[in-house]
Amino acid sequence: MKNNIYYQYIKQRIQNNEKVAIMKSNYRLNKTGQAIIIQQPFTSEDIKLPEKVNSFSRYGAVGAERYNVVGLATHAVCSDTVSSATIPDSYLYIEDEAFWNCPNLKKVTIGSGLMAFNKKMFFGCNNLESVEFINNE
Repeated sequence: MKNNIYYQYIKQRIQNNEKVAIMKSNYRLNKTGQAIIIQQPFTSEDIKLPEKVNSFSRYGAVGAERYNVVGLATHAVCSDTVSSATIPDSYLYIEDEAFWNCPNLKKVTIGSGLMAFNKKMFFGCNNLESVEFINNE
């Protein structure tokens, strides 16, 4: 019953041309239609977070639309294999504990677009040695 009520609510908002935050498997959309990474399955040591993500139809097929990624949500990166991470210029903010319990994370490079972050964005990353902020000015 709850799922049906939620579906009707979302359907009504879409019919009214309102922006809707829809959860995806590894991202969510904000009110302006930009993506925020919520959980990314990383298996390699050196990762580069995506600048764009593909849309999906309600049946799971990849859609034609691509969304710009502007942020990293809480617990978005939780991996014991990641040793370095690169965050592109398109990311405007990083939420608390975005990198969560990454014991092998040693280096993070952050692009020039970052406008907001918190000192707890690397919670449980006890072996972190350097965080480099790139300035393209």
